[in-house]
Amino acid sequence: MDTSKQKWWVRWYVPGTDSRPVSVPTPVEWWCSGYSDTHSINCGIVYADDEGAALSEVQANGWPECESLDFCEAVAPDWRPGSRFPDQREDG
Repeated sequence: MDTSKQKWWVRWYVPGTDSRPVSVPTPVEWWCSGYSDTHSINCGIVYADDEGAALSEVQANGWPECESLDFCEAVAPDWRPGSRFPDQREDG
């Protein structure tokens, strides 16, 4: 995780009902936030230079089948998504 880059709050869809990354560990903090009829809905925090690089981080770090981000919002370095999502960091 390169915290010198912009922090992004993102959501993406994973085909099927298995939301887990294809490899672990992954530097992307992620959570499965729900399901549609055909996809798992994941959200997470990534560090990247821009929105395109945020998608590349998701793809490279566990979800290569992700074709696009449903949303991608730049957030402050100390921003956390709230109590609904557990802090998975070792120092959190």
